[in-house]
Amino acid sequence: MKRIKMISLMLAALLVIVSLAACANTYNDGLLPSASPSTSPSVSPSVNPSQNPLTSPGINPSLSPSPSTQPAAPTLSGMESAELADKCNARVSAVSEIASCESVVVGTEAVCWVGFDSAYRGDVTERITNVVSEAVTSVAAHVKKTTVSDEPSIKDLIAAIREKQKNGATVEELEKDFEALKNAIK
Repeated sequence: MKRIKMISLMLAALLVIVSLAACANTYNDGLLPSASPSTSPSVSPSVNPSQNPLTSPGINPSLSPSPSTQPAAPTLSGMESAELADKCNARVSAVSEIASCESVVVGTEAVCWVGFDSAYRGDVTERITNVVSEAVTSVAAHVKKTTVSDEPSIKDLIAAIREKQKNGATVEELEKDFEALKNAIK
């Protein structure tokens, strides 16, 4: 009698385990990668064994992406650049050490003036520059270079360029002023 109960309990436990396994498999169907063939074409390069694939004609061994794979910088009007700079100001001002920010975006570059929070006792460091640069590129992904300053005179130069942007100046019209701004940063 004990043996029959033991076998019955083992069969019941086995049944529960199999049921749970089946449920788990059904639940994970959409989550686990499948071995089914992909509908996208798969192309594998053919390499002549007598040629080194890195020195063969037409093969660029550099690890940098080709210009065609990098996103192109958008062509923004002066007003659009000013609006983008406003978004950059808001994002940079959210950084804990920074109380305010004034920025200008021209082409693929940005210049930011930062006013520090009263609790911050430093100046523009590499870390601050990196944090500001990350904040700018999170809003304007096309910006490749961000220059940061805390000099009051830079804030005034940025304001002058922003005013020209808001009045419809083109990137070409702003290049001279923007170069002078970048050169004024020590």
